[in-house]
Amino acid sequence: MITICKDTEIKSIRLSLAKPDKTKIANIDEVLSPSVTLNHGSSVHELSFSIPLKATYDGVIKRNHVVNLLKPWYLIKTNFYGLTVWFIITKRTKSHSGDMDTIQVECRSLQHELSRMNVLKYEETSKNLQEVVTDCLKNTSWTIGYIDTLFNIKRRQFDVSSTNKLDFLYSICEKFDAVPVFDTVKETVSFYKESDVSKYKGLKLNPRQYMISMDDSDDADELITRLYATGKDGISINSVNPTGQSYIDDFSYFLFPFQRDEQRNVISHSAYMPDELCHAILDYNDLVNNEGNAFNKHLTQKNETETGLTELNNELYTLDLEVQKLLDRIEVAKKAGDDTSQLKAQLAVKQKAVAEKKNQIATVESTISQISASISKLKEKLSFENNFSENQQKLLSRFISTTEWSNDSIYDENELYDDANEELESRNTPPVNVTLDIVNFFNCISEKHNWDRFSLGDIVRVQQNDLNTDIKAILSAITIDFEQSNISVTITNGKRVQSDFEKIVKTVYRTNKISTELNKRKIEWDKVTENFNIRNDRISVQPAPPTIASDGTAITHKVNDNGSVDITIQWNYVDSDEDKYNIDGFEVYLHGSDDNEEYTFGSVQASENLQNVKYDRRTATFTGLPSNMYYTIGVQAYRRVDADIDINQILLSDI
Repeated sequence: MITICKDTEIKSIRLSLAKPDKTKIANIDEVLSPSVTLNHGSSVHELSFSIPLKATYDGVIKRNHVVNLLKPWYLIKTNFYGLTVWFIITKRTKSHSGDMDTIQVECRSLQHELSRMNVLKYEETSKNLQEVVTDCLKNTSWTIGYIDTLFNIKRRQFDVSSTNKLDFLYSICEKFDAVPVFDTVKETVSFYKESDVSKYKGLKLNPRQYMISMDDSDDADELITRLYATGKDGISINSVNPTGQSYIDDFSYFLFPFQRDEQRNVISHSAYMPDELCHAILDYNDLVNNEGNAFNKHLTQKNETETGLTELNNELYTLDLEVQKLLDRIEVAKKAGDDTSQLKAQLAVKQKAVAEKKNQIATVESTISQISASISKLKEKLSFENNFSENQQKLLSRFISTTEWSNDSIYDENELYDDANEELESRNTPPVNVTLDIVNFFNCISEKHNWDRFSLGDIVRVQQNDLNTDIKAILSAITIDFEQSNISVTITNGKRVQSDFEKIVKTVYRTNKISTELNKRKIEWDKVTENFNIRNDRISVQPAPPTIASDGTAITHKVNDNGSVDITIQWNYVDSDEDKYNIDGFEVYLHGSDDNEEYTFGSVQASENLQNVKYDRRTATFTGLPSNMYYTIGVQAYRRVDADIDINQILLSDI
């Protein structure tokens, strides 16, 4: 983290030149207009300065010896305010003027070198952060520093091509919601949760404290009120969204400060919307909240019933094959003059079973039709068009600002819906974008009590009463002009400070999320599992489950230097020619929790990790896990099969 300590010795910036291996060549003493920009998160730091073409040596003006040493891709070591940051020279510009000839130098922090290393292709179905970053940094001088172990509980899918290692690293952070922190001295990259990096330490910037000037802009084009969400393989949020739609709405910004009492008397009016439209939106939200559970119950029932129908159709397919085999055997027996009475008796039993199975299927199909009709009826009741008049729809259209958002690492609708709500909440008001010029208080000993409260990524409070500005937001960029002795600051990604009253009022503007206890796993198994043996694709028998020793030897762990643990599970599986043991591999699941309670796989799939293991292996390891949690590990065998055997093209054992 870029933090300036209270005991830092006040000095101007010092620069030295080094070769790419950090071998020092020279000090750079004649420095003009040095400026450093420090960026938070997925951006490199920047350094710019100039040096004169000529310098004075023992009273004699000569050509500056550093000029001939400066080369592209050489390194600049900077020391300022107790910080050491290494930069790469990326651009040189020779300038001629009447007063002085100079060389202008532009640099980027050392991690920029990763942008020169290409990633041609990287495909993985299930990797945690430590594993994928290790792959990314392979064959570089960079290593992993600190990783919040909670990132290693999550596993993500990657399909990357034609990029570079730095952009790949940033995309990894995006998938895991991690903040990268680069140490250019040790050449390590660490990964933190935003909440651990961005903390409010009590620093306020206002005209009475440090503020010289301020620009606070509202960009209405960035405000979003309707968000369409999609996850891995195009899954949507319909099944967990109480409206049944693939989008979510939030008109809180335009509704505020509308309030009404239980008798629908208006207490305060919206600053944007007429009372009639405000009433209609709140009425609709109440309806959705009241009926949403019923909608979700129908969807869950339909999913479970359709799963049962698939099983029945598979059973019917097997019976039809058996009937056909008996018919063939009867024909062969007739031609051979053999007795067919026993075969015909077996055929009658199978044909009766086929008829019964068809009746079962018809009953289930009828149930599905009834459920679908109920869903359609409820959808009609909750439809946007049936709850807003034509005039209200026209009025509301002025306040609908739509965008699409996707996360191809999420395959669970509940997790997708939760993340979509968080995304919309961050975008349902104009984003904070404040730029400030402040006094360089690092040059003031009397202000050293605030030095360590002004770290890159910290949350600071900006107040300007005359402009009605009151913001708590992230310190995302700091530009230090060492010659002018001032600091330019960018504050972004925050929220306007709200009173408790405003927070309470806005809670009634939104619909509630309807949760499900069990959600069918949405995985395209052909992208997760491997078909190691295509010769068993016609076997319809369910695989037998693995067995795990109950004597405590099945699960072992190793404690790592950083306090995390690697957990290894071992299991047994019968080596046999029987169909039920003819498999393609194993799926190994891990669930972590703060509570020491029994866990059933499938109940909270967003928190489950998945590994694919080849059929001849009997062990799997989960690396870099937090050591202060409780874990449940499950193993199931699988066999990839043809689509007519199973609609998902996979048969799974019990976990």
